[in-house]
Parts: sequence; C-alpha cells; structure tokens
Amino acid sequence: MLEKIKILIIDDTLPNRVYLSKLLTSEGFETLQAQNGAEGRKTAEKELPDLIILDMMMPGETGLETCRKLKDNSKTYSIPVIFLTADYSKESTVEGLKCGGVDYITKPFHDEEVIARIRNHIQLKAVQNELMAKYSQDLKSISDAQKSILIDPESIPDALFHVYHKPLREAGGDYYDVVKLTENHYIYICADVSGHDIASIVTSSALKTAIRQYTSVIYTPKQIIGQINQLLNKVIDDDLFVSLILLYVNRDTGRASLINAGHPFPLIQHGDGSIELIRERGHMLGTMENPVIKVHETRLKEGDRIFMFTDGLVDELRAPDGYDQIIKALRESEGKSVREQIEILSESISPAADNNDDILIMGVQI
Repeated sequence: MLEKIKILIIDDTLPNRVYLSKLLTSEGFETLQAQNGAEGRKTAEKELPDLIILDMMMPGETGLETCRKLKDNSKTYSIPVIFLTADYSKESTVEGLKCGGVDYITKPFHDEEVIARIRNHIQLKAVQNELMAKYSQDLKSISDAQKSILIDPESIPDALFHVYHKPLREAGGDYYDVVKLTENHYIYICADVSGHDIASIVTSSALKTAIRQYTSVIYTPKQIIGQINQLLNKVIDDDLFVSLILLYVNRDTGRASLINAGHPFPLIQHGDGSIELIRERGHMLGTMENPVIKVHETRLKEGDRIFMFTDGLVDELRAPDGYDQIIKALRESEGKSVREQIEILSESISPAADNNDDILIMGVQI
C-alpha cells in the first residue's frame, strides 16, 4: 500500500480548514490542520508534511512571518508552501514568493484549481527528491573514491603520524599523503583542493599522481613542489587550485624541510613544550607557471611534533588570528600522544554550529 501524501492546512478560519480538508481527503490526500502560525510550525516540524497550505493574512503571526520561520528551520525549509490569499495584488503575491512560497491560491476557492496546483507542486517535489537522492548517491561514490586515495596511518606505523579528516559533505577537498623515501626518510603532505565535488576528486587524484611520481631522493623538496605545480597546471581547470604543506623529515639526523604553498601556517610543538608558528609561505599551486616556493629548513629533536591543518580548522575556531585556540589546546594536551592531541583539537571544534568547509588535522611525531 502506497503511503498517502500528507498536506498541512494552516488557517485561522475553521470553515476554510474544514472545506479544504474535505476536498483534499476526497482526492486521496491525508490532511493535518493548525489554526495559527505557531501551531502550524510545530505540527510541520513534527509531522513533516509533503506540502503546506498557508493563509497569508492571519491575526498575530501572519502567514508571511510563518513562512519565513519555516524556511529558517532546517527541518521544514524544503516543504513547499502554497499561500491562500484574498489579496490578488502583485505586491502581495510577490511578497509571498520572496519569503519562500512556491505558489498561491486566491479566495474564494475553485476546487479544480486547488487540486491542480497542489498536484503540480507535489509532483515537482517528488522530482526534486529523486534528483537529490541521485546527487547524494553520486557524492557517496565520490566519497568512496576519495577514501581510496587517502592513506591509513596504521598502514605505515613507522611514519608516526595521525590525522583527523572531516569533509563538509560526502566528498571533500582536503587531502593528505605520506611517502616513505628510504628508511627513516619521509615526505608528509597536507593539502586543500578547492571545491567539494567531483572536480576536487579529479584534482586530488592528479595531486596524488604527481606526489607519487616526483617524491624521490633524486629531487629536493623544492623541486618536488615545482614538478607538482607543472603537472597541476596541465590537468586542472583554471578556476581550481591547491594549497599544501610538504614536510620532509630525515629521522636519522632530525633535519627537516618544510614548504608552505599558500596553506595555513603549521605549528611545531617542541619537546620542551614551546610552540613555534612557521610563517614562511609561498604561492598556491596550479595557479601560475612559476610560483614563489619558500623552503623553511630546521632541525627537529626527538619528542618534537609538527601539526598541519587546512583552513577549515582555523576558520571554524574563529580565534584571534585563527590560531589562539589551537595553541591553547596543544599546550593543555602536552605530554599526550599525537593521536590524543588531534582528538582534543577535533573535539574543540565540535560545538561550532556553522561548519562551511572541510577540516583536516595532521600531526607528525619525531
């Protein structure tokens, strides 16, 4: 048995509600009723009807106000709203459409018009739902493809790193990689690919190809970045770009080279507890043939840690300069493992309500 289409009628006039309810029920629809905007919004949030018929002129909270509040609610914003109005003026109908209504029905009612308009918008909503389901499935496929190119820290335990990765949607633009050059020689990559769709996956795949092709002991870190940039310029669209940090570590000597290509500044937490913000930064990749590439050379000691992250973390914490809360969390978690520190950092962003970017945190233990 097919599930009935559910329609909510919000009108302060009882005879209108009764008349519409009988008409819709006779056509096979299930109906719900509310006598004012507040009651209607509560019913809509609880029952999630397929469509709402809303009287535009009600005492107290008007239909326009009710519609705006429905559209501001994440649970009810996608429910189509058809206004009932005795005011056929252009100004009135425009106001209804501007606040989120999809159509209007004028009083007095004409049964055939009411049913026709309702059926049109129910059918349109069904098509939209099908498209969204397909889009979600496509994004799921993209997400699976993305996960297949990301390395699992447990697959290379001697690299001593951990990551927290939270895409904005099913598919994200953040990317990381680790390459073991020789015994105790590693390359770590923390990158942000512009976009959150299939284009970002294609770019991430191109980036991974370039990294695997050019990360070799025969190239210096600066040469690796130059080669990656050349490949990206050839294969990605003009409106796409990549920011990244490349960290080279020689675990035998402690020598490290760090290149920041338009990425948020990384942090080094030294074994003595002091924290160093590395502010050297060059151009993003994939945007020009000869970007500025700056190399930061340093000597790391056992117990030091390097933390890299994408701009989603800095933006989400909304701290002065974007780094204060990160530094505070690292200081408070001193002595814990890199995994635990990253978990603490990730927990610090959980209460934030408006996450509008991917978030990637990468920590490396020396």
